[in-house]
Amino acid sequence: MFLKLHSEYYTKRMSSQSIDEIYQLRHFRQEAHLSFSSGMYFGIYHLGVLQAIKDFAPQFTKRRALGSSAGALAASCLVCDVPLQKAIDAVTKMAVHCRSLMFGALDPRFNISQILRSELYAILSPDAHIRANNKLFIAVTRASTLKHKLVSAFLCFS
Repeated sequence: MFLKLHSEYYTKRMSSQSIDEIYQLRHFRQEAHLSFSSGMYFGIYHLGVLQAIKDFAPQFTKRRALGSSAGALAASCLVCDVPLQKAIDAVTKMAVHCRSLMFGALDPRFNISQILRSELYAILSPDAHIRANNKLFIAVTRASTLKHKLVSAFLCFS
């Protein structure tokens, strides 16, 4: 009795779904994009996620990607089709360097901007800015006003 009532309810509920709702669901599945969260420690995790996406859901590699901080780096790797082993090697190299210093990331000799710049130049292709245009969205915050902005236009590689 319960199963019969349950199946009748489910059938009525499904048939009452409008065509618009079904279209929106299909459209969402076709147009959904990837977003990577910020956080320094998520960097290597994001690279593992990217590897899984490339292996098991390659259709997502052609979509737009959004990120901030470490998430922006992962999104850049996805959009610019960086070989993930190169990105993993770069993150590992940075971690080894950081751990070799007495105060780690707080050591005055640890310059993350310089390290990231040199590693990005090494792993990104010269046409990365063209590949990333309107496909990569980087969330930034202006320190003086705390206003948020999404950047998706890149004029040159440097």
